Amino acid sequence: MRYFFHWIVLCFVLIACGQAREKKVVATPNPAMTATSTVTIPDSFFVYHFRILDSVAQKPPEDSCYHCCYTSIEFMQQYTGIDADVDGDYFGPIGFKKEDLRKWHEWFDRQYKHKGH
Repeated sequence: MRYFFHWIVLCFVLIACGQAREKKVVATPNPAMTATSTVTIPDSFFVYHFRILDSVAQKPPEDSCYHCCYTSIEFMQQYTGIDADVDGDYFGPIGFKKEDLRKWHEWFDRQYKHKGH
């Protein structure tokens, strides 16, 4: 019975790691590209990150969720050229403000909505 429990735990850990790796591939921006790059980032990448950030923004500002979306914040900063108005640490920006999210949405609307996407 003891080994059965260990196998169950091991399976959950492996599944969680596999899912995290898959998400990271989609969510990690290409460092060689910048906001001024001529390569167009698919709007679906922005929609993916906006879903994360929009859901976090619905929480109270003191909620720890604001500090758990480094990848999405870095993506927005890199491709919009608009930095979050917060401090950072080793992993990246610590949270974001609703004003930052509004600016990213406005940038996206200007860049993608007028092109008929």
